[in-house]
Amino acid sequence: MSAPLKRHPFLSQRGEDRFIEVETTAGRVFASFSERGVSLVHPAESADQFANLFCARFGRFARQDDPADHGDLVEALNCHEVDPPACDLDSVSPFTRRVLYAAAQIERGQTRTYQWLATQIGMPRAARAVGNALSSNPVPILIPCHRVVRGDGSLGGYAFGLPMKRKLLAVEGALPIAAAA
Repeated sequence: MSAPLKRHPFLSQRGEDRFIEVETTAGRVFASFSERGVSLVHPAESADQFANLFCARFGRFARQDDPADHGDLVEALNCHEVDPPACDLDSVSPFTRRVLYAAAQIERGQTRTYQWLATQIGMPRAARAVGNALSSNPVPILIPCHRVVRGDGSLGGYAFGLPMKRKLLAVEGALPIAAAA
C-alpha cells in the first residue's frame, strides 16, 4: 500500500479487508476479516459472488486470501472447539450487538430459546426482537445464533436456511429432539 493510502484515515483504521473460502460440514462459506476481526460469514456460489456481496454491504473491496494461512478461523467455521476469533460488529445496531454478545455465551452442545436470550439481555418481552436481531448476525457460526431455538424445541429460523441450522446443531451434538425429526 502506498504511503498516501496508509495515511488515509479510513484505511489506517481498518486495515485491508480479506476473505477466505471454507468448505465446512454445513456447506461452503466465505469469511471476510481485517485487523479488527471477522466482519462477515456468508455462503456463496463463488468467490466473485461473495466479493460482490461484501462490497455491496460494506462499500469497500476485499481480496481473497489462502485459507491455509488462517487455520484458527477455518477450525472455528468447522465448529471445532477453539477460541472464537475476534468479530467486527461495527455494522450492527447497539441492540443487535447486545443480543449477539449474549448469544456468544451459549456453549457448544447447548441450545437456548429466543425467550431465554431476551431475558439475558434484560428485555424478557423482546423475544421477537431478539429473533430479528439474530437474523442480521453478520458472523453466523462464529457467533452461534444457530443455537437459539423456539420455546417448543423446534428450530425457528436461520438466515442460511433450516437445513444448515440442523447440520450445525447436529455437528455440535445439540439438535433438539423436536427438531431432529
